[in-house]
Amino acid sequence: MTNSSWQLKLEKLFRLQGEFITRRPWVTLLFSLVCIGIATAEVPNIKFDGSVKGFLSADHPAVVSIDENAKHFGITDMIIVAVESENIFTPENLEKLQQLHNALLEEVKHVERVDSILNARTIRGEQDELLVEEFLNPIPSSQAELDVKRKQAIEHPLYQNLVISKDARLTTLLIKSSFKPNQAGIDKALTKICEDITAVVKRFQQDDFRILIGGTPSLSNSLRATMKREMPRFMGATLVGIAIFLFIMFRRTSGVLMPTVTLGFSVLCTLGMISWSGQPLQMPTMILPSFLVAVGVGDSVHLLAYFYRRFDETNDKSEAVVYALHHTGLPMLLTTLTTAAGLLSFAGAPILPVSNLGVFSALGIIVAFLLTVVLLPALICLFPLKSRTRQALAYKHGGVTRALRFFSTFAIQRAPWITAF
Repeated sequence: MTNSSWQLKLEKLFRLQGEFITRRPWVTLLFSLVCIGIATAEVPNIKFDGSVKGFLSADHPAVVSIDENAKHFGITDMIIVAVESENIFTPENLEKLQQLHNALLEEVKHVERVDSILNARTIRGEQDELLVEEFLNPIPSSQAELDVKRKQAIEHPLYQNLVISKDARLTTLLIKSSFKPNQAGIDKALTKICEDITAVVKRFQQDDFRILIGGTPSLSNSLRATMKREMPRFMGATLVGIAIFLFIMFRRTSGVLMPTVTLGFSVLCTLGMISWSGQPLQMPTMILPSFLVAVGVGDSVHLLAYFYRRFDETNDKSEAVVYALHHTGLPMLLTTLTTAAGLLSFAGAPILPVSNLGVFSALGIIVAFLLTVVLLPALICLFPLKSRTRQALAYKHGGVTRALRFFSTFAIQRAPWITAF
């Protein structure tokens, strides 16, 4: 089979597809919507993962080791509440710290233990006895006694930079949850416990008693919240920017609405495939919707540019759809396949979200192409459109056309010089 023969066969196939869609646009639309509905059914259940462990695959040696340790020792990642003040060891600050300690332990569900300077243990020998006591039980009432305790705390090797800073301006409360490793719904449960801790902390927050929340669970929860908040914003900004560009380019409402609908469904289908596969959205993959919109709009622009030009010349919508698919189908297919192949090169990356980004962005580009050559022509057939004779003249004699002709003629006539430089 020669090169020209397979090209002609594919172009004929796209032309036949265009003829079918123009004859049965409602059938095509219904078929597209059914496929989109199946693909997007799991979008509401998509997961967000802000954990560091999620950057590695489940069979990675480091992840296997972490899971094995969790089976024996439980969840070791603690939520850290840090309290900063000029001097922690004052009666007023220790009283606030005691109230905060008790509130976290009593008011926040699923808290197994809270460790702080208040219940830190000290071990000492006295004659032939080994005494285990709580370091601040009871809490001294005089500042002189507290100054002694302050000196002991910052010099104690087990307390220093763990429960108290060297200058005694910052102390920590380490919160351990009662959740089991691999417990069902652990992400939602950790999100709830972080929200409850934040609510308790807000009550005690003061200018001279500054409280911060940290730790791996808190960081993961913050990253999940950021992804859920920022991803729609980025995608919305991208769609607005592209809509403005489309309107400037086509000067038609249909030239904005139809590609936007096609791109929106492309993104939703891709998110649905991610959810169906059981993979979560992570920080690197949150760019996927905006990326798909930015890359996928090229096919819609290509098809609509050919369609509008032919439609304005002939005033025959069906013929213009067939003409556009016949002339743009093959170039769009080839650019889609080459782009997808390039993106799939990331599939072998050891970092899981990078690998997922390569796989699902490639699938998303293919979905965008399929919807462009199936759904978009059906929308064109069903959308009320009017041809513009003046626009057809602009295509032939407009400034853009003249500029493109000049540059193409210049490149052809001076090909050797351009190639040399």
